[in-house]
Amino acid sequence: MNPEADTEKAIGNNYTLSDLRHTPATGALEKQNRLERMAIMEEEIKAGVNRSYAGVLEAESAYQAAASAYESARMNYEAAGRQYQLGTLSTLQHPQMTVVYLSEKMNYDNARLDLFQTMEAYDWAIAGQLNIE
Repeated sequence: MNPEADTEKAIGNNYTLSDLRHTPATGALEKQNRLERMAIMEEEIKAGVNRSYAGVLEAESAYQAAASAYESARMNYEAAGRQYQLGTLSTLQHPQMTVVYLSEKMNYDNARLDLFQTMEAYDWAIAGQLNIE
């Protein structure tokens, strides 16, 4: 991902902007208005790509944090399983460790899906599907 290069692709691929580019303008005032609207749309696309990229970075950071927490919970859960088999962990503590493990696994899975979703949104924005008016 390279937001600077991708912004140029997004500007070239955006369907709304492309339609505006190919709309004929008859008078000088109409041409000037069209050029101004195109410049505004380009700025909106740039801002949209930057927002999408920032969303990907945020989701990636959340994913890494969730992955670390999940790995820690997994190791604690495995250790708790061994302790439970040895009889050094009570029947009350073992389900508590299971709940913690499953909660962190759910957080990890959600973070992974969120990262995928934000990356897809970024890719679609570059492909011309960024919604601008």
